Amino acid sequence: MQGAGGGLPWEWEPSAPYPPPPCASEPKKKKIVDPKRQMVIRERLKKKLRKLEKSPPQLIPISDFIHNRGPAQASSDGPVIRAQQATPQRNERALCSFRVDALFKSPSVPRAARSGNLSTSHTNAPSCVARPA
Repeated sequence: MQGAGGGLPWEWEPSAPYPPPPCASEPKKKKIVDPKRQMVIRERLKKKLRKLEKSPPQLIPISDFIHNRGPAQASSDGPVIRAQQATPQRNERALCSFRVDALFKSPSVPRAARSGNLSTSHTNAPSCVARPA
């Protein structure tokens, strides 16, 4: 028997520093394809294609998709959801929440400011954040 230097893979000795590379097995045989079955599948696909070409295209009116409503909901006579008017108070609240989110997500803001311990000297803090007295 030979060592790891050169012999057959089944001649490897456990005292060798590494096992030899595995042998390549025989390639797998190709599956035998039944030509009749392939023809049946092709014919079925052709029939489906012809059927789709014959039928008229089903166009859905754009008005059915207004206000994020699908065609099933649009056909029913349910309540229509209207967008709320943007008031100055509503805009101020939204802006304030965006500022607070930006404050918490900003890496340049000191840790004390992010934890809520804001001092009056911190000028970058938004006016809507409550400061301790």
